Amino acid sequence: MNKELTAIKKRVLKYCNVSLSSIDSEGVPIEKFISEYIINGTKIFESVEIVFGEKEVVRHDIYYVLSRYIYGIEIPQLIKKFEEQTNVQHFKHLLEAYYKDVLLGMFCQKEGSFLAGKLHTDISLSVILCAGYFNDKLNMIAEYLNGYLSANSQKILNYSIKSEYGRSSTLYLSAFILGIFGNADARDKILKFCITPHPAYITATENLYSDDVQIVNDWVTQLAEFHLCNSKEDHTFAFNREYWQYFPVEIITLLQLRSQQGLPIDFITHPLLKDFLPFIAQQIPIPLNELTQQLEKRILGKWK
Repeated sequence: MNKELTAIKKRVLKYCNVSLSSIDSEGVPIEKFISEYIINGTKIFESVEIVFGEKEVVRHDIYYVLSRYIYGIEIPQLIKKFEEQTNVQHFKHLLEAYYKDVLLGMFCQKEGSFLAGKLHTDISLSVILCAGYFNDKLNMIAEYLNGYLSANSQKILNYSIKSEYGRSSTLYLSAFILGIFGNADARDKILKFCITPHPAYITATENLYSDDVQIVNDWVTQLAEFHLCNSKEDHTFAFNREYWQYFPVEIITLLQLRSQQGLPIDFITHPLLKDFLPFIAQQIPIPLNELTQQLEKRILGKWK
């Protein structure tokens, strides 16, 4: 498993470097556009760019700008910072970067749209993140997940049983967690799209609050091994994006939920959790910087 973890780290670092360098080389002022959106609510942007050797005025919509900001700048930058120095401040900043992914989901929900290429595998992980660290937004992002499942129901229900698509793992876990938080309606809707849960997820959900150290260590190990084996650049796998491969939020959130119940987590031994473990137990709400607060205010406005 250490070999697989090393391969993931290498792949994620490449994603970070390529994303950040492409932002620089494209010359699109993404951060300037983000400021314009926050201040004025602008949703269409223009920039002068070199296209096939010629200067052209290129238009970008808000979906492009938010996506490039979150996945091309914020998450890659904060992953690199955490890798350079693993400390509690960088862990909180990493959580904040991933929270912007949640905000993008809620923006799409308000706009009645879905981001191209973003699947239920992605949204279910956003739900799981919220449960651990931003639970005041949990039902909002769950609404987006259920909207996506409903809009794509025929396609999802017709997936081959041989293709996992998170249906026996992270989608199931998002339903389980929503049940813990009292949203039985959202839970039941999601469960309709799940298949028989993977044994690791059954063990984890049945023993989430166990006081038996060995049992907990065992289910964390099972989930970690599942995570490593299912971190592939293939949409049929649960963790098909580099930034989710890097950050095992499904395990981190479960451990955070344990810590919130006063249960220990410091005995976990799997190397996938090694860098994150000292910082997982956090008091909520997680502090947000001024820019994130402004972006949150602009996106949420008056939530319907």
